[in-house]
Amino acid sequence: EGSVIFFANHTLAIEPGTKVAEVVLLRVGNLSDEVGADLATVDGTAFAGSSYKASRQRVVFAPNSSSATFSIELLDCPLCVSHRFFVAHVEAVHGNATMGSSSFTRIRLLPEGVWPPG
Repeated sequence: EGSVIFFANHTLAIEPGTKVAEVVLLRVGNLSDEVGADLATVDGTAFAGSSYKASRQRVVFAPNSSSATFSIELLDCPLCVSHRFFVAHVEAVHGNATMGSSSFTRIRLLPEGVWPPG
């Protein structure tokens, strides 16, 4: 029996001035094997090149590890005055694992001076 991979958060709210979004994946079940997941970013109302740096990478869960992190570089967007978002999604899972019920997480970029955040 394998493990199940899922996102720690369905939506991440990122405060202004943050330079890197850390997307955390978790896994449960059989943790004895090394498994991996290929992730990529997809534009929403935030666009690669102006709000964040497009990224595609494989995260690896070492044996007995229950978490892995996908890091996305965020770019300064001084003209952005409203909430924006983009998506990180799992393209493929490798090894003795399956993807949980949601294969994506939404990253919300909050503008300066917005209250309440989110």
